[in-house]
Amino acid sequence: GFDESGYYFYQTKSAVYAGLVLIPIKVSKEKFYLRKFDRSLNPEKLIELELETDGNDETPLRALYMNKRIFLFSTYDDSRAKTKTLYVREIDTETLNVPRSGRKVCEASYDGAGRFASIDFALIQSRDTSKVLMVYAKPNDRDESQAYRAMLFNEEMTELWDQEFVLPYENGLFDTRRFRVDNGGNAYLLGKQYFEKAKNRVKGNPNYNFKILSLQPGYQTPEEYTLEVPGLFLVDVHLEILANGNLVCAGAYSEKDMINPKGLVYLTLDGDTKAVITDSRQEFSLDMFEEETEASGSKRKQKKEAERAFYNYDFEDIVLRLDGGAVLIGEATYVRVVTNTTTNASGQMTMTSTTYFHHDDIIAINIDPQGEIENAYRIPKRQVMANSNTLLSFAMGVSRGSLHFIYNDNIKNETVEPGKRPALYSPSFFGRSKQVVRATSLDGAGEITSTILTTMKESDQFAIPLASEQISPTQLILIFQNGKNRRLGRITFD
Repeated sequence: GFDESGYYFYQTKSAVYAGLVLIPIKVSKEKFYLRKFDRSLNPEKLIELELETDGNDETPLRALYMNKRIFLFSTYDDSRAKTKTLYVREIDTETLNVPRSGRKVCEASYDGAGRFASIDFALIQSRDTSKVLMVYAKPNDRDESQAYRAMLFNEEMTELWDQEFVLPYENGLFDTRRFRVDNGGNAYLLGKQYFEKAKNRVKGNPNYNFKILSLQPGYQTPEEYTLEVPGLFLVDVHLEILANGNLVCAGAYSEKDMINPKGLVYLTLDGDTKAVITDSRQEFSLDMFEEETEASGSKRKQKKEAERAFYNYDFEDIVLRLDGGAVLIGEATYVRVVTNTTTNASGQMTMTSTTYFHHDDIIAINIDPQGEIENAYRIPKRQVMANSNTLLSFAMGVSRGSLHFIYNDNIKNETVEPGKRPALYSPSFFGRSKQVVRATSLDGAGEITSTILTTMKESDQFAIPLASEQISPTQLILIFQNGKNRRLGRITFD
């Protein structure tokens, strides 16, 4: 967040998040700090956090910026009583003074839930930041359906309702994907329901569908809606809420009783009845996957390779356009595990496994206000990192009808010829001049431009796109880090 006096940031124990108002910096087991930066990104204030309610030391969880006010959430985990308590307090934006004692939001028990049980509080804001939904999963036995407790608050952090919900599914056969809340306070849960066992396929056939659950105060069982498209199977979907309260579901589809994706689907649902208002589909073209299909021979083999490539795309964001349209953003990701076995002189065998995270091309699907898919754009990149994906993926900024993608890249990828694989980016302290931070922009006319922001040789630090965030309509803060040293970079979009 930002105001006329400066910028506010938030940092967890291991990462920095811009735009979430504050930075608690953990320097020891007991101490946390808040920091404010001026408009030139110079450190301005540093305040030690002393969070203690009823004699219990708390740990910062998250800070939210709501209507020019800052609310800091913290938790206290009582391992003896097997309870975890969530607190909230308001922070003065001028002085950064923090009340020592917080106001209790809720207390959750995990007694009898097993040795490694825990409680994780999730905070979800509405698009206009006027509502906050707090949710946590209640520990349950194997023969019990999963239950959630949800609480809704307004921008004053006044409680609007508090309700426990029990999912109408057998335990283990429902995968909670994401919660959403609209500006009016209507809360939803998107999930994946399995039929027989928690597997995508059973006997070669799809074994799941997607559900939207409406969470309403006074009703323990959520109202259920099944996402269905006649004649098609929804492979994966993403949920967002329009300003008018209608729902948007976008993702991948396949032919009935098949799981290999054939194309993209975009649905808008009436916010009240959940009836389908628009249903738009577009089969993907081989041109989008030239890199994967150029050496595959026949058209049939090329199509199979394209389907395999499309299956790796993870559609995790929908950018709502001012004209009522939308842009669906996806990224090709997959994980590869390599296990090596060595034998020493004594004949003892040792096995070591390395997990490689791959984050490749970005795809942007443009959808008009009538729900029709206009076009698709592909931004080539190829990234890999061992045992972590901290430096992979991308940060995205939206400004004046253009999308800006910021990511770590190989300097050789200034231009990538159609059908060719991008040069690989793999973070290393060696070859710093070849490791760059690239900004690729996609404007409203479909023109793609790319520029290098900096090289690792110049910055001497790694950029962390996943820990960066847009803080104003024209600015994004990018986090750099090398060991314990962190630096902030401000990107301004033209």
